[in-house]
Amino acid sequence: MRNLNYELKRLCLANREGSYGTQRERERTLTLIANQLDALGFKKMYARSLRPKHVERLVAVWTNGHEELGWKPVSIGSIKNRLAHVRWWAHVSTHFISPEIYIAFSPWFIHKLSI
Repeated sequence: MRNLNYELKRLCLANREGSYGTQRERERTLTLIANQLDALGFKKMYARSLRPKHVERLVAVWTNGHEELGWKPVSIGSIKNRLAHVRWWAHVSTHFISPEIYIAFSPWFIHKLSI
Protein backbone atom coordinates (compact mmCIF):
# COMPACT_ATOMS: atom_id res chain seq x y z
CA MET A 1 0.00 0.00 0.00
CA ARG A 2 1.31 3.44 -0.89
CA ASN A 3 2.15 5.86 1.93
CA LEU A 4 -0.48 8.38 0.87
CA ASN A 5 -3.23 5.76 0.62
CA TYR A 6 -2.32 4.41 4.05
CA GLU A 7 -2.17 7.83 5.72
CA LEU A 8 -5.47 8.98 4.20
CA LYS A 9 -7.13 5.76 5.34
CA ARG A 10 -5.78 6.37 8.86
CA LEU A 11 -7.01 9.99 8.76
CA CYS A 12 -10.50 8.78 7.83
CA LEU A 13 -10.49 6.20 10.64
CA ALA A 14 -9.24 8.72 13.20
CA ASN A 15 -11.72 11.45 12.21
CA ARG A 16 -15.17 9.90 12.13
CA GLU A 17 -17.16 12.96 11.03
CA GLY A 18 -20.49 12.69 9.26
CA SER A 19 -22.80 9.77 8.60
CA TYR A 20 -21.58 6.27 7.79
CA GLY A 21 -22.32 6.89 4.12
CA THR A 22 -20.35 10.14 4.14
CA GLN A 23 -17.41 8.44 5.85
CA ARG A 24 -17.42 5.60 3.33
CA GLU A 25 -17.68 7.99 0.35
CA ARG A 26 -14.90 10.20 1.75
CA GLU A 27 -12.55 7.24 2.16
CA ARG A 28 -13.39 5.92 -1.32
CA THR A 29 -12.88 9.33 -2.95
CA LEU A 30 -9.60 10.01 -1.13
CA THR A 31 -8.33 6.58 -2.20
CA LEU A 32 -9.22 7.44 -5.80
CA ILE A 33 -7.44 10.81 -5.49
CA ALA A 34 -4.34 9.19 -3.98
CA ASN A 35 -4.22 6.69 -6.85
CA GLN A 36 -4.66 9.47 -9.41
CA LEU A 37 -1.88 11.57 -7.85
CA ASP A 38 0.42 8.58 -7.99
CA ALA A 39 -0.48 7.94 -11.65
CA LEU A 40 0.16 11.62 -12.44
CA GLY A 41 3.72 11.30 -11.18
CA PHE A 42 3.44 12.63 -7.64
CA LYS A 43 5.29 9.74 -6.02
CA LYS A 44 6.25 9.42 -2.36
CA MET A 45 3.48 11.73 -1.13
CA TYR A 46 2.24 11.80 2.44
CA ALA A 47 -0.97 13.26 3.88
CA ARG A 48 0.94 16.38 4.94
CA SER A 49 2.35 16.84 1.40
CA LEU A 50 -0.79 18.35 -0.14
CA ARG A 51 0.02 21.59 -1.99
CA PRO A 52 -1.87 23.85 -4.43
CA LYS A 53 -0.01 22.33 -7.39
CA HIS A 54 -1.56 18.94 -6.58
CA VAL A 55 -5.09 20.36 -6.39
CA GLU A 56 -4.63 22.38 -9.59
CA ARG A 57 -3.31 19.35 -11.46
CA LEU A 58 -6.18 17.17 -10.26
CA VAL A 59 -8.79 19.74 -11.29
CA ALA A 60 -7.13 20.13 -14.70
CA VAL A 61 -7.26 16.37 -15.24
CA TRP A 62 -10.84 16.14 -13.99
CA THR A 63 -12.03 18.93 -16.30
CA ASN A 64 -10.08 17.93 -19.43
CA GLY A 65 -9.46 14.23 -18.94
CA HIS A 66 -6.16 12.49 -19.58
CA GLU A 67 -5.82 10.60 -22.86
CA GLU A 68 -2.62 8.71 -21.99
CA LEU A 69 -4.16 7.26 -18.83
CA GLY A 70 -7.59 6.79 -20.40
CA TRP A 71 -9.41 9.13 -18.01
CA LYS A 72 -12.47 10.97 -19.27
CA PRO A 73 -13.57 14.43 -18.12
CA VAL A 74 -15.75 14.53 -15.01
CA SER A 75 -18.90 16.62 -14.50
CA ILE A 76 -18.76 19.88 -12.54
CA GLY A 77 -20.85 18.41 -9.71
CA SER A 78 -18.44 15.49 -9.32
CA ILE A 79 -15.48 17.87 -9.27
CA LYS A 80 -17.12 19.94 -6.52
CA ASN A 81 -17.83 16.79 -4.48
CA ARG A 82 -14.24 15.60 -4.87
CA LEU A 83 -12.94 19.03 -3.88
CA ALA A 84 -15.10 18.88 -0.75
CA HIS A 85 -13.24 15.72 0.25
CA VAL A 86 -9.87 17.31 -0.55
CA ARG A 87 -10.94 20.32 1.53
CA TRP A 88 -11.71 17.97 4.43
CA TRP A 89 -8.26 16.42 3.98
CA ALA A 90 -6.67 19.88 4.12
CA HIS A 91 -8.76 20.85 7.16
CA VAL A 92 -7.91 17.70 9.12
CA SER A 93 -4.22 18.07 8.29
CA THR A 94 -4.16 21.84 8.92
CA HIS A 95 -1.21 21.75 11.27
CA PHE A 96 0.85 19.99 8.58
CA ILE A 97 -0.25 21.93 5.50
CA SER A 98 0.79 25.45 4.58
CA PRO A 99 -1.94 28.13 4.47
CA GLU A 100 -1.48 28.66 0.71
CA ILE A 101 -3.44 25.47 0.03
CA TYR A 102 -6.64 27.36 0.84
CA ILE A 103 -6.03 29.62 -2.17
CA ALA A 104 -6.92 26.64 -4.36
CA PHE A 105 -10.33 26.53 -2.66
CA SER A 106 -11.16 30.21 -3.01
CA PRO A 107 -14.65 31.13 -4.32
CA TRP A 108 -13.03 32.53 -7.49
CA PHE A 109 -11.55 29.12 -8.25
CA ILE A 110 -14.88 27.32 -7.68
CA HIS A 111 -16.71 29.95 -9.76
CA LYS A 112 -14.20 29.47 -12.56
CA LEU A 113 -15.14 25.77 -12.67
CA SER A 114 -18.82 26.47 -13.31
CA ILE A 115 -18.16 28.72 -16.33
